[in-house]
Amino acid sequence: MTALTPTGTAMFPEVARLGFDAGWLILGPHFLKFGLPTVLVDHRIAGDASLGLEIFGAHRPGTPWAPALVQVCRVRRHVSLLSTPSLVLIASRSFAQDPAALDGYSQVLAMVGDTHAIQLSWSALWAGRIGLAQLSTPYGRSGVGPRISEVAGTTPASIQGPRQQQ
Repeated sequence: MTALTPTGTAMFPEVARLGFDAGWLILGPHFLKFGLPTVLVDHRIAGDASLGLEIFGAHRPGTPWAPALVQVCRVRRHVSLLSTPSLVLIASRSFAQDPAALDGYSQVLAMVGDTHAIQLSWSALWAGRIGLAQLSTPYGRSGVGPRISEVAGTTPASIQGPRQQQ
């Protein structure tokens, strides 16, 4: 009697293929003349829930973007997607370089799609979902707070708080 052996790829688990920077891409405001930066996240990371996003291919030019049920939060090189209004973390990424395309904006376009397919052909954007999201930055519009070395007149003792005189 001969033992049955698995055939093809049945032995190996399926591996998700992510495009761009581990499934994330931040595009400047001039991309497709949107006028706002676009945060593109792979649907395998953000999930397939609609999140209030409309299908990009179904959007009528000249009409306002649908408000998304997500908020984009930026702190220095770190960008996160949060669901609104509960502010539950959906996805998060730290970039090697500061995403300067987000500087000076209070809103961005959040897009969820198949980044691997988009990297192979930009026509795959039409199947993605897109919507208008608020951009929150705890340090103002740039999301970049002062470094300890940049704050004038601070010392480690003043950063830790007042101490009692002995």
